[in-house]
Amino acid sequence: MPKSYLNTVDTRKTRQIPIIPSIPLKEVGIVYRKQKFMSSTIKEFIEHMLQSYQSV
Repeated sequence: MPKSYLNTVDTRKTRQIPIIPSIPLKEVGIVYRKQKFMSSTIKEFIEHMLQSYQSV
């Protein structure tokens, strides 16, 4: 399960086990124009991606 999900569940009942060899990281890019209209769904998606992956 993703680490972000495990951080939301009861840690007394779950445990993280490292995977060896570790899974390689992937890079994701989002391209958008500031002057173009974006729906609230797209704005929330971008915000979620930024919050989730900036700390990685």
